Amino acid sequence: MSFSNPKKNILTDLEMLHEVTDITKNGDKYSINTKNVPKVLAEIWNYATLNKLTINTLNTLCPSLQDVFVELTGINPNPCGSCKPKRSNQT
Repeated sequence: MSFSNPKKNILTDLEMLHEVTDITKNGDKYSINTKNVPKVLAEIWNYATLNKLTINTLNTLCPSLQDVFVELTGINPNPCGSCKPKRSNQT
């Protein structure tokens, strides 16, 4: 999610929204994790309206199968992110 005219304390404000489990900032974008998407979307909309903010982008994503696996087991099957298993040169 990104805003065209964010306030300086927006990250702190967004952390206070109910049902937000995690929030990160990357450049001008904020990623919010929640288990209650409809409630958090409504809160974001209300926050933006009350603070006269314009929402430029807003995307909702479902967790991947790997995200669910890591959440349930605590095991990260690919700890370096973009690493791929090496192929054997055997023929």
